[in-house]
Amino acid sequence: MQKPVDPDRTIYAWTKEKTIYYPISIKNFKPEVIRFRTFQEKLLWFRLNMEALRVSWQQGCETLNVDRANLVYSSKKGLKNINLRK
Repeated sequence: MQKPVDPDRTIYAWTKEKTIYYPISIKNFKPEVIRFRTFQEKLLWFRLNMEALRVSWQQGCETLNVDRANLVYSSKKGLKNINLRK
């Protein structure tokens, strides 16, 4: 947290605060509840919820096999078979 060292100048001293541990999962808080929390809590809530939406690359990948002799044609044909809206 920043605390002003000299009110006449824009010099700040950083002080370390305690890390807050939550016995209950902050991830399950609704947006209406989290909006009144501190920035650090909001950031933690956001990152936990984004992590829940992550899809591993093995589940989201597609294989595209192409023929070197007919690169453009085989690429176009292979792209038609790929589901780009997973």
